[in-house]
Amino acid sequence: MISRAGAFTVGVVVLAASLTMVGLSSAGQEAATAGSKLRWAMARSSLENVASADAGQAARDFDTPSTLIQNSSPLREDPAPSGWDVASTDRWSSFSQFAADVRAGLVPGYVKVVHYDNEAWPETPPSEQRHPGYYQRRFCGLAHSHGWRCYTGPAQDLCGVLPHPAGETYAECYLDLGLAGKAARHADVIDIQAQALEVRGARAYGNFVRRAAAQARAANPEVTVLGNIAASPTGNHVSPRRMLACARAALPYVSGFYTTVNSGDGETMVRFLHLLDA
Repeated sequence: MISRAGAFTVGVVVLAASLTMVGLSSAGQEAATAGSKLRWAMARSSLENVASADAGQAARDFDTPSTLIQNSSPLREDPAPSGWDVASTDRWSSFSQFAADVRAGLVPGYVKVVHYDNEAWPETPPSEQRHPGYYQRRFCGLAHSHGWRCYTGPAQDLCGVLPHPAGETYAECYLDLGLAGKAARHADVIDIQAQALEVRGARAYGNFVRRAAAQARAANPEVTVLGNIAASPTGNHVSPRRMLACARAALPYVSGFYTTVNSGDGETMVRFLHLLDA
């Protein structure tokens, strides 16, 4: 997703200028289409990449109060585009850093949702990778005590750290360990990181999302469940029609999607949105 690099402030300025150049404002936009009734979550950079391909499509689908637009802490500027009615979201890959930032008063007042992104990468401490349920509970408890909605979405690659039977895939491990249920138990929103399964087709993707979503709702019937869909998951290009098939397979079980739109994926994402909105 997004690093905590020191050049963040410059990046925000560049993104803001780009959004203005491509006409990303709420003024004069058309009414929401059927597809835009979905809930969406994404990084500010992903939004920019869609807007660079088709600013109108980006606004029609994503300029809605149910959309979460995030950047990584520490935020220097609201990630929501000026004039948009979306939920500004701050993201951490470490509970310990989140707790430190809360103590220091570094979470801006415009933040409505806080996102804990626990994955098997250097940004998440090893102890947190090994105990995702425990740290998700602590993250959400701290979030709720400050009036923020809590968003969790542990990655399948935590199965590279967590014990599970030999020969079991990460997807099987994710389900067997009940990671979606653990993520949902104390959260308001979760995303099911199924995007790596897009390359295997809609049936594999949809079945995984169905089972994970059932675990999530069994743990917390009130949680909002998102899928996770991308045009180039794990570096593999996925066509708009395959993305559509995967989305349709998942939509009986989720309210929308988190999406990562890398540089160069904007056109593919726009074509997918066209198909989804049709």
